[in-house]
Amino acid sequence: MTYRSKKIDSKHTKFKPQGFIVENPEEDEDRKKYDFFTRIPLKGAHTLRSYLKIDETSYRYIAGTAHGNARDYYLYGVLDEVERAGIAMQNYSEFILGSRKENNKKKENDNENLRLTRNIIYTFIDEMSVWIRKLNEILVELVGFKYSNENKYYKYYLLVRELKRIRRVQKDFKDFYDCDSENLKYQINRIISEVNKLAPQLNSQKCWYVNKNKSGVISTKISNHESRLQSLLPRFTNDQKITIGLSYMVYADTSQNIHVSLGEQDYEVDMKKIEAYFSEMGILSAHILILCKDILGRKPRGFLGQLNRITKQNKYPNELLRRLTRTRIKKLDFVVAYGDLGEVVKVKKSRYGYKTFRIKYIGTSPLPNIHEDEFPAKYVKLLQGRSAITRKVRNEIKNAKPKAKIDNRQIVNFVRKAVVHEWEDLGLKERIHGRPDLANKKIKEYLEKVRNKQD
Repeated sequence: MTYRSKKIDSKHTKFKPQGFIVENPEEDEDRKKYDFFTRIPLKGAHTLRSYLKIDETSYRYIAGTAHGNARDYYLYGVLDEVERAGIAMQNYSEFILGSRKENNKKKENDNENLRLTRNIIYTFIDEMSVWIRKLNEILVELVGFKYSNENKYYKYYLLVRELKRIRRVQKDFKDFYDCDSENLKYQINRIISEVNKLAPQLNSQKCWYVNKNKSGVISTKISNHESRLQSLLPRFTNDQKITIGLSYMVYADTSQNIHVSLGEQDYEVDMKKIEAYFSEMGILSAHILILCKDILGRKPRGFLGQLNRITKQNKYPNELLRRLTRTRIKKLDFVVAYGDLGEVVKVKKSRYGYKTFRIKYIGTSPLPNIHEDEFPAKYVKLLQGRSAITRKVRNEIKNAKPKAKIDNRQIVNFVRKAVVHEWEDLGLKERIHGRPDLANKKIKEYLEKVRNKQD
């Protein structure tokens, strides 16, 4: 007996055949975004590697100090770090996207679940901090090498790094084993001999990676990241400054995450921080790849060209840097400084062009006996320009009483009292802090007091 299969018409079944499954559009967009960020380090590193005059065998089995092309050896190692960061980002993107699905499910918010969730998030933050720290260091170094892009400067860099490594081993042998190794002494003397031959050929201003004496003579001691950042920051583009966080503190904060930090918990830690770190890894990688391209003298094409256009055409970093460091706040303006009401009494500017404001508190001081304090511009927000509001008051008086004698000092005092009144009594403070409910409550309380006085 022969059986003939019956064709099933999808119109008459509630199940959709494969190939017609409708995906969640929002989820699909998220997937595309995270895939793009992951492709930055992976595809970018793969493309740039083809421009280097070095292959995997020569990189792995020939010591860096013995390579004739020290620049390509250095850049090959940089691309290794970027590629590893990209591999790590693949895992992070899966975790982020998977967590969003989990967040849609009903969960028990008991003490144990809250603790486990916090520690899971911190596990990823700690791991991602390692990569952000590494990529931050590499970005700073590449900015330096862009302006000392000759083989001899890479060679000296590799020699002093190797000297530091061997001296560290020698110290460990001596401190823990009381061991004097002749082999290590020989290696140290050999490297010092090479360093002494190369040093006279170098411009000390271009050796940003080593310490110098008071006369500007270079040493063999590697400089730390903070001193490098201080010396190279004027060479950073605005985009690069935003990426590394303007100063040393962002690097220091990620460094804290890779050390024991008992008692330094962030009570606001959540998935948003992991997402921010993920984006930071992608953006750092993009800047590193573009700098590698510039150092190699290659025209941006294909994927690298796309990255180059995105960074060059993006005007947002310029505006953001202005708002964070060069805000138009002027002396005597009324401001909110780190959440407290104040008046600008002095404006300073650092060697990097970053503004600092000295603030006199005109509301309730945050600490007893501290009536003035200084803040970087990014912690100060303009509340009201004093000149604009006093001008407005002066014009109102003139319009109402053209012959009235105007006392500017009295107007300023009146305006200052009005600002403090609105801040302290009419809920402006609560509104600024994102609590409109408390602001409305305060207004009601104030109006109730006024009615009681009238009665």
